[in-house]
Amino acid sequence: MAYAYILGGIGMLCIAYGKALVLLLFGVICIGICYSISSVTVHVLISVYSQDRLVDFAKEHTITNIATMVGPLGFNALYVFNARLPFFLWGIFLFLCALYSIILPIQGTIPPQERVGRSLLYLLKNINAVVIALCVLTGWLFYNCVMTFSSIALARFFDLEKYIWTIATCNGLVVALFGILTNKFLKRRLSHPYQNIILGYLLFLACFLLLYFTNTTFLMVLVAVILVSVAELIIVPAWQTLASVLIDQQYRVAMISISTIFFASGEGLGQVIGVLITDNFVVASTKNHAFIILAGVALALLFAIWFVILKKTTRIDIVD
Repeated sequence: MAYAYILGGIGMLCIAYGKALVLLLFGVICIGICYSISSVTVHVLISVYSQDRLVDFAKEHTITNIATMVGPLGFNALYVFNARLPFFLWGIFLFLCALYSIILPIQGTIPPQERVGRSLLYLLKNINAVVIALCVLTGWLFYNCVMTFSSIALARFFDLEKYIWTIATCNGLVVALFGILTNKFLKRRLSHPYQNIILGYLLFLACFLLLYFTNTTFLMVLVAVILVSVAELIIVPAWQTLASVLIDQQYRVAMISISTIFFASGEGLGQVIGVLITDNFVVASTKNHAFIILAGVALALLFAIWFVILKKTTRIDIVD
């Protein structure tokens, strides 16, 4: 973790004081590597040492959303005062985190991992690994599709360009307020994380049907955002828990790393689809058949998980 923080600090300082494009790109790459290493490390450590994975992953996801919601506000406030200041301060903070990690290292280590080639072969042969990766890809595709569509719709149909920030804020508030409580409730009511994922896909399905069969009003946009936000806070801890209990420890880093790639792919594809859907709207009352197609995909995945995967697994799969 210390090396990741050092890389992140170097990246921030490169952006703060670099003028050449190469230096700025180097800074962005360093920050990306820092994020990737720290994210995978935290997820693997939770998967190995947590006694209540579903709730602990929900806590981690909630904290991440709070940081995503609050961070840009503070960053922008400092940026207005001085453009270099937020990058400089965050760089120093990351260096201090690195120092802290060296002086007081985390009490816990990542188990020895298999080689890359053997890990990839294992994951390709493991039906649970394939399903988890598919859930990550489609879940983030659905989520980002709706979030992108909603943001553009506010500006195009309602002339609310100044209030586009309410979309991300609404999402962050829903996850922050209900993420942990919802997953604690579902843990008591449902017997397997796959059931959580099915519930998440039901919410995506309801969202797409809502957007297809109703006019695109401001209220409907907010309802759609709330639906995908609840789906997100249910699905993310569920797939992280599945990756922790159904994938052998020596392949966890590979599984979570692959999931990160599918996460980024789903995010990018979802944003593209969201833009394309909005471009095909002439007026707010236009019915776009893309929502029906997305609803069909969500329904197909829901039934596939229920009849092909869940019927073959039992509660014992998620018990240490």
